[in-house]
Amino acid sequence: MGPMDLHERRADTLRRGYAAFNRRDVEAALSLFDPQIEWPDMLAGRTLRGRDEVRAYWLAQFEQFRSVAEPRGIGFGEELAAVLVDQAVNNRSGKVVHLWTFDGDVPVRMEVFGEREHPNLKRFERFHEAQGAMYAGGTEEPLAELLAEGAEWRVPGHNAIAGHYRGREEVLGYFRRRRDLAGRTFRIEVRERLAADAGVVTLATGEAELGGAAERWGTAGVYRFAGGSLSGGWLLPTDQAAFDRIWS
Repeated sequence: MGPMDLHERRADTLRRGYAAFNRRDVEAALSLFDPQIEWPDMLAGRTLRGRDEVRAYWLAQFEQFRSVAEPRGIGFGEELAAVLVDQAVNNRSGKVVHLWTFDGDVPVRMEVFGEREHPNLKRFERFHEAQGAMYAGGTEEPLAELLAEGAEWRVPGHNAIAGHYRGREEVLGYFRRRRDLAGRTFRIEVRERLAADAGVVTLATGEAELGGAAERWGTAGVYRFAGGSLSGGWLLPTDQAAFDRIWS
């Protein structure tokens, strides 16, 4: 099956998982996950491993909290899915991003990004500003300084910019290609940015003049940092077919 078939299957798995969680059908939700699923224990600051540990964690949560998690949008990469979630816990509500890692059709890991004050957000803002200036035709040196020497970037799909870019020079080459294809009209509007110690996840809208047409598309972005430098980026389009058409 093609990549869109895989994304549809993964989206169905996630929707069924959230629905089962919200109705407290623990076994139905757990059955969708890998037996050795990795899950964050947000209260203890540790990672749970396996369905038994996750089951015990959920059951303890249900005794203490009234919680509901409603998925509102999904962006997909090759192995990742970023889900914007409206989360209500007792009388408090807010938005978080759940970042899922898949092995084929099966979720093997979940991470939560929900902080709006975190050092990684300042690191992302510096990158976003330098990237925007470079896309508009500015110098690339400020952007290069923020990238780790071994930085990598992943862009899914079948299009002119898809690929796995390894090392600072390849990543910069990818940025140059996007800029040049868009004739320096490329702009990114970040609508949500949520952080954790693991990095930053953003929800953004891109726009550019491509092939003589004004185009807009949606993506989630996953950014990892090491030693203060940006070490990795993953682009997760919300509509892969549209993204492939736009960047063909």
